[in-house]
Amino acid sequence: MKKLVIWLVVIGVIAVGGWLYLRSNDSPAASSFEVTRRGVAIIGDLTVSISAVGTVQPIRAVEIKSKASGEIIELAAEEGDFVQKGDLLVRLDPTEVRNDYDQAHADHQVARVTLEQRKKELKRQKDLFERNLISEKDYDDARLAAEQANSQFVRTRAALSTNAERLEDTEIRSPINGLVLSREVEEGQIISSGMSSVTGGTLLFLIADMSWVHLIVDVDETDIGRVQTGLPAWIVADAYPERMFAGEVVRIAPMAKVEQNVTMFEVTVLVDNEDGFLQAGMNTDVEMVIDEATGAVLVPVRAVQTRMARRGHPTGAGDSVSMKMAHAPAGTERRHPPSGQRRGGIERYVQIMEDGEIVDRPVKVGLTNLDYAQIIDGVQPGDSVTWKLTSGAMAGREHFIERMRSRSAVPGMRTQKK
Repeated sequence: MKKLVIWLVVIGVIAVGGWLYLRSNDSPAASSFEVTRRGVAIIGDLTVSISAVGTVQPIRAVEIKSKASGEIIELAAEEGDFVQKGDLLVRLDPTEVRNDYDQAHADHQVARVTLEQRKKELKRQKDLFERNLISEKDYDDARLAAEQANSQFVRTRAALSTNAERLEDTEIRSPINGLVLSREVEEGQIISSGMSSVTGGTLLFLIADMSWVHLIVDVDETDIGRVQTGLPAWIVADAYPERMFAGEVVRIAPMAKVEQNVTMFEVTVLVDNEDGFLQAGMNTDVEMVIDEATGAVLVPVRAVQTRMARRGHPTGAGDSVSMKMAHAPAGTERRHPPSGQRRGGIERYVQIMEDGEIVDRPVKVGLTNLDYAQIIDGVQPGDSVTWKLTSGAMAGREHFIERMRSRSAVPGMRTQKK
């Protein structure tokens, strides 16, 4: 009895699975069929661009370290503060250094007075020697004493200068005008010198000039041939989605980098950040403008067909044209043969509605992007164009959108008014 129940359950599972499989095969989204779309040729502006993502980086960032060692007794700046060149950042305990300075100053004063005395004594000895009142040895001894006094004076002056500099180094000041990006120490902490320490000393602050920033973006090798220095770029930061920043391509890396078998080139975009909105590390979307057409005749890019597509190739014409134009070298978008002329066995055309009938009209295509294609010759503004989607995936997507549009009472869905 138990075996019979198990067999019945297995047969039931197989039956349900087969029914679901047959039903899924009957679904329009699972099979390839055509969806007809219509549009109208319009007058508009077309921009061909390359999109990438990048992060904001300061052009000039300085790591602040101390030449002196000691205990921090005062911190005069915090993260986010804007500091001017020469502003106090950190003050170290100057007790030991000041004692050394005072001692060096006293030694220098003694050496100065001694030198003055030795010079006066040398002058008297010289007068006596010229009048033959003293021996030459006595005169030479006076000269030697004066030189020794001068040598001691020079040594004490150098020691005083060194200790004065050491005393001055107990106050660390900003070397540039900039924004404090990070503070790495706390009051009371003992730091090591960046001059004598093997490790390079203790990092105190990171300060950057953020008036100009640059973005490092990765561009695919298929697009890098169209990127040139001087190209304008538009930047939108995730933190300010409603604000657009203007930039310019200033550098293209001469060597590619490969990540997960994808070859990319680093492109540097310079951005004016005088208002200070962009901060280091922000994520941004960058659009580098390759070419533009103003006041052009535009049709949906999928409306542009090719004879290759009509001769049995399932690849949609719009997809074919879009991909070819998207990867064409810079400056080649406008070099096209006259309307209707074949180049390499491919002729572009658009299906136009004339008197209720669909007519193939040869066209000359200019710039294209993912949405529209510029028609240089063959189509007039206001012409009704039509095209078909033959991809199973695209057809399923279109079918799903149509179903959603037809359900006006579905919770959370809104039908846009046309």
